[in-house]
Amino acid sequence: MRFLFVFRSVEWIGVEYISASLKRAGHETDMAFEADLGGTFYFGSRSRTHGSIIEKVREFGPDMVLFSSTTQLFPWVKEVSRDIKEHFDIPILVGGIHATIQPEEVLSDDHIDMVCVGEGEEAIVELADRMQEEQDYSDTRNIWLKSENGLIKNPVRPLIRDLDELPFPDKDLFYKYGCFRKRAYVMATRGCPYNCPYCFNHQLKRIYKDTRSLYVRRRSVGSVIEELNGYRKRYGINSVHFYDDTFTLDEGWVMEFAERYGKEIGLPFYCLVRPDHVNERMIEALRKAGCVSMGMGIESGNDHVRNQVLKRNMSNEQILEAARIIKAQGIKLVTFNMFGFPGEDTDQMLDTMRINLDLRPDSLFTFIFYPFPGTDALRMAVEQGCIDDKSMEMIMNGEGGFQRESVLDHPYKGIAYNMKVILPLLNKMPRSTHDYFLKKWVFREHSGSLLSIISLVSLPFYSSWESWERAREQISMFKVRFTS
Repeated sequence: MRFLFVFRSVEWIGVEYISASLKRAGHETDMAFEADLGGTFYFGSRSRTHGSIIEKVREFGPDMVLFSSTTQLFPWVKEVSRDIKEHFDIPILVGGIHATIQPEEVLSDDHIDMVCVGEGEEAIVELADRMQEEQDYSDTRNIWLKSENGLIKNPVRPLIRDLDELPFPDKDLFYKYGCFRKRAYVMATRGCPYNCPYCFNHQLKRIYKDTRSLYVRRRSVGSVIEELNGYRKRYGINSVHFYDDTFTLDEGWVMEFAERYGKEIGLPFYCLVRPDHVNERMIEALRKAGCVSMGMGIESGNDHVRNQVLKRNMSNEQILEAARIIKAQGIKLVTFNMFGFPGEDTDQMLDTMRINLDLRPDSLFTFIFYPFPGTDALRMAVEQGCIDDKSMEMIMNGEGGFQRESVLDHPYKGIAYNMKVILPLLNKMPRSTHDYFLKKWVFREHSGSLLSIISLVSLPFYSSWESWERAREQISMFKVRFTS
């Protein structure tokens, strides 16, 4: 069987794992890729014509087309699916977090035939094997599909317990399109033990609650080292970006990893941590191993919002102490912050600005709160009267986003957006300027042009580790696009 993945803008590890699993099972895979600026943290543009994808479908002749979709990628998935169906009679399957959380919404599109709910490596391979053998595949676990009698909604299988059994991701799919060059994007764990209402993890736990699955799973250190050694030989990588939700959950694993990584790999790397999983012993070990940058979620600088609304369960003191430990080791600190939560007032938003200006991270990301479908955060926004029918339709269709003005009916949405725009730049400005921006500038109405200019000027201050490498990857993708 021949399977064509369709994706855009950035490398996607989930696609790589499924492609590798299909190949190991004896199937053929390829990818149609659309390079544009929509995959960075900074732009929302996308191509409106998809001729290169249609040409790739014609050239490869797949038995099935596969998409992986986030919520805000879904409008593009629908566009491309429609275009493919206008030219070819090929089944289309959509997986990824949006299909997992909103399978009925996805299948309501006339051009999409199936969805994969949850982890797809075993499910897609079983589906492919059954199709190849011309067997009935309508009861394949994790797969929802259309039939003459309506939707067939199959239950999920247990989560993959031993991640070491999976093949390494098929990075060749994206490498040939210039999606990465010298940096490897890697995941050592799956799952997160926390239940932040704006994230998808609490939704996945509900989907899998009857399977008795172990939700947080961790690869062996040896598996991670072997994967990275392979990338160093094949692609000549010179840095590593770990995508794990919280890299420092298991101190024993971290200490083993730090010792082996420092000796056997030794490349500079980035990882994500939670303030309550930071201590001097771990951070020193990671620094000696090669860690040069760490991301840390603050989300809100206000204790009530962070702990009662967002269920983060950490104090300002823990945040400031974690920042001190990280910076004392000479590791660059990147913070993540949101503005405009339901019920959040301007004083609470200012607390987020102040805690960042107090701890002075090396760089930071700022976002506008966006209530993704199915999350407790969306339910909370509805209960507080922040979402009308039009906003709900936008959210379900993947419209709006966390880089734009809020989709909520929020009394301070303009102020929230001002804070989101100015904080990365203000973090680099002299302290003597802070009072003016905190007391006056953020409360004034500004033109869209001015805010766009500030956002552009602020790009290098989002994260030197992230922004410059993403810029190089975008250039690489466009070079491939226009020279091939």
